[in-house]
Amino acid sequence: MGKKKFQGEKNMIKRMNKLTALMVAATAVASIVPAVSASAAAKLEVQEGNIDAAVAYGDGKYVYDGYLTDDDESGLYFNNGTKDSFLENDEDYEFGSEKYGTKYTIVENDGEDYLLDLSSGKVLDDESIEDLRNNVELKLRTTLKKADDRYATVNNKIVFENNDEIAQVLGNQFGDVWYSYGVKSADSDKTLYGFANESGKYIDASALANMTVSTTDSAVRVTEFDKEKNDAMVSLAEAPKVIAQDSSYLYAITKVNVTIAGEADGTRTYIQKISKAQGDTKDGAYMPKSVDSYEISSNFYIDKDNDDTAKAEELLLDENNMVRVIKDTIYVTTVSEDGKVYVNTIKLKKEKVTKNDGTKKLDVYVAVKDQDDDEKIEGGANAVSIDAEGNTWAVNKGKIYKFNGTEFVEVYTCDRTIDSLDVYDENNLIAWNKDNEVFATVQTKSEEGTDEGDKEETKAGWVTNADGTWSYNKADGTKTTGWLLDGSTWYYFNANGVMQTGWVNVNGTWYYLNPVSNGYKGAMQTGWLNDNGTWYYLQSNGAMKTGWLNDNGTWYYLQSNGAMKTGWLNDNGTWYYLNSNGSMKTGWLNDNGTWYFLQSNGAMAKNTTVDGYKLGSNGAWIR
Repeated sequence: MGKKKFQGEKNMIKRMNKLTALMVAATAVASIVPAVSASAAAKLEVQEGNIDAAVAYGDGKYVYDGYLTDDDESGLYFNNGTKDSFLENDEDYEFGSEKYGTKYTIVENDGEDYLLDLSSGKVLDDESIEDLRNNVELKLRTTLKKADDRYATVNNKIVFENNDEIAQVLGNQFGDVWYSYGVKSADSDKTLYGFANESGKYIDASALANMTVSTTDSAVRVTEFDKEKNDAMVSLAEAPKVIAQDSSYLYAITKVNVTIAGEADGTRTYIQKISKAQGDTKDGAYMPKSVDSYEISSNFYIDKDNDDTAKAEELLLDENNMVRVIKDTIYVTTVSEDGKVYVNTIKLKKEKVTKNDGTKKLDVYVAVKDQDDDEKIEGGANAVSIDAEGNTWAVNKGKIYKFNGTEFVEVYTCDRTIDSLDVYDENNLIAWNKDNEVFATVQTKSEEGTDEGDKEETKAGWVTNADGTWSYNKADGTKTTGWLLDGSTWYYFNANGVMQTGWVNVNGTWYYLNPVSNGYKGAMQTGWLNDNGTWYYLQSNGAMKTGWLNDNGTWYYLQSNGAMKTGWLNDNGTWYYLNSNGSMKTGWLNDNGTWYFLQSNGAMAKNTTVDGYKLGSNGAWIR
């Protein structure tokens, strides 16, 4: 790169001939295609340009490697939504179209990888990606050292496994940056595994199991690794491997060794939904706020059929597949050798199953294949793109498709030779064919089936308003108001058609819509939410929870304003105590030097004797 591309008269003639052919073809198509409804796929205008690789971003911005005209230098360009700027005036960058974080792509210079900010087109050359990783590593060593009852130190220093390094997980996709680590236990030879974000905040993944261990005729819920429950125990067989994330959780493949009644019972595999938020501490180390585990196994039969469990196992354990999560549903994209792209959805749920040849139905948490569809492609992996929200796109023979949760639907049409694309979201993409030197972006789309003189500047789907807010236009050009389900994600628009973020009250019910531009902006949130230090819980339908909540066997209490309660709670005359992480306390409690006893249902005992200790009318132990 960085060299002039003067192609000469021969190349100019080639381009003129090509342009003439395109114009003739366009005229011919316009003359034979009848007018279609406004809901038809929008047509993208073809442009000339030699593009080797590209990455799309929001607001019509993108970066590409190549050149558009014979007078251009070949190299790296940034388009800010309206015009190109050359990025290699002083440097010579190598570009592999790799994504990083929520708004970056990676460029290489003199053997070092740096970040290119896709929102501004600036290369951040003050720190390399290796420098960023080292900074996180330093912060993590400092914080882990504080938990020296759990983590071993060597010469008063935390030492990581794998060449004393942490490793980034989930590379080459938009989303939060997380790292994995392994550290020796302070009291055994075991390795303890965990994950840390860019700020060095970590969660230890080696304590909470919450795994259902099944035999032919029974199922036991084991809450912690290496702790036996009802004769069942699980221990980590290897480091958990993160395969996907959403705004609140990491999803990891976890293999465990199982012991039943003291006897080894083989290795089993689970997918764990691990909260990114810190919860309780164990030996001074932070555990995730919640962990849910679902077994991946073809041995489970649902209504005498194991097809869906076997398919889920095949898909999740194939490392060549691309995995994303949209609103609690796992999307697995496969590009096959037979020239097709397949998308399967997988649900994580509690299910009644029989195991192998057993007849007794067991309640287990399991991964089950749900929907699927496929689309033929000719460009291989380059013809497939997964956008920042996790949706799968594909281009083939002049049509650009999006998987909407159940099937591929045609969204755009383009030049039939285009065989590569990169999509940020439905309103921001770039597609190209290097050999034919053509490309298209959504900024140039026009309504299909209309003559040039009849074109209107209407755009269906997502649009950016002048003030930077978002709206969604219906096929008739009017703005969507109220709730919108786009793919598998819910959004809410006010009476003016503007997408809402943050807390919204709809007919007396509170919902929370992601306010952060991290690829999930505006998306309705579910599960636990930390808003400025206060915890809330959004149910599966998005509604804010109040009152008692049983989350994976643990009770919490959400006050009338939705805030998670901690400390003492008087509920209809009965006293309960909620720990600092919100979980309901049972057993003995020492509160500022006074002992109380919370029964198995959480209710404070009073006017009774427990374990030989007399409790008064206020629940306090009478010494």
